[in-house]
Amino acid sequence: MMVYFVMALALFADDGYEEVIVKLTEMLAGWGCWAQDWGTPTTGGIAQAWQRLGEAPLKELFAQVADPPADLDTEGAFLGARRLMSIDGWEQDVPDSDASAAAFGMPAPARTVSRRRSRRRGW
Repeated sequence: MMVYFVMALALFADDGYEEVIVKLTEMLAGWGCWAQDWGTPTTGGIAQAWQRLGEAPLKELFAQVADPPADLDTEGAFLGARRLMSIDGWEQDVPDSDASAAAFGMPAPARTVSRRRSRRRGW
């Protein structure tokens, strides 16, 4: 259930946890995989289940499905020796912190604004 929830969070990135879990449980109920009398998990229940899940199942899922759909024989998939790729406009909000900047990087204008804001606030 929590693996489905994590995937649903990516699909409904603008929705809150409770709204996403409602959409997910309604969908699973429609498929016959969620009994109506179970009810919808609360935010606290979601957090506890997510902690129990850990990262191992998500790493395994990624390892099983994250293969390029094209191989060397796929027409138009390569330009010379380089694989052609595209990333559809997905973005994720992360905290404006030094740790986030180190992990994910920041565009030059954002770094400049963050430094100015940090100096003004005395950080």
